Amino acid sequence: YNDLFNTDWINYYKAIFRCNQLIAREDNIDWGGDTGAQGRVIGEARTLRGILYFDLVRLFGDVPLLTAPSEENIPRSPAKDVYQLIFDDLTLAKDYLKNYVRSGDNQKFKPNVAVVNGLLARAYLLTGQWEEAAKAAEAARAGYTLMTTTAEYEGFNNISNKEWIWGFPQIPSQSDAS
Repeated sequence: YNDLFNTDWINYYKAIFRCNQLIAREDNIDWGGDTGAQGRVIGEARTLRGILYFDLVRLFGDVPLLTAPSEENIPRSPAKDVYQLIFDDLTLAKDYLKNYVRSGDNQKFKPNVAVVNGLLARAYLLTGQWEEAAKAAEAARAGYTLMTTTAEYEGFNNISNKEWIWGFPQIPSQSDAS
């Protein structure tokens, strides 16, 4: 298991490094005046960094907390500090993504405000903040209807599923097992 976890650890921190690079350079990027693109890209980076740390803290507890592009070997930070960064990143991501609207089901792989609220709900649950979790979950599911009974029998491998808030389109060979 050590090799598996070591590989995961390395890959998580590579992705965090890239998110940190983008976040740190936000003001130096030529967005060509497109504030919508800027909001979407930085919102996505904050969302991804938030979920990466969310996974790490659930897997390992205390983890090194890097918020700037650095390959420095730093000591682990307490889980409570990691969760605070998760909440901060996701809250900022909501603000950055507030005007972003996905253009159809094939864009469900891109995080939007509903996705961020869903992630916040999970983080609030794991930190015992029940009322905040309920509010975030309610906000996440707004605009998403439940599947019909007929749709349930069709399976859960269709990106057009109205319950899906976040997902990746599958190609036919990926759904052979379902």
